[in-house]
Amino acid sequence: MGELVQQRQSTLQQSWST
Repeated sequence: MGELVQQRQSTLQQSWST
């Protein structure tokens, strides 16, 4: 589950970066 959360956080950060 930890990996899933990390992936979601990474995607969120990328989305916000744009």
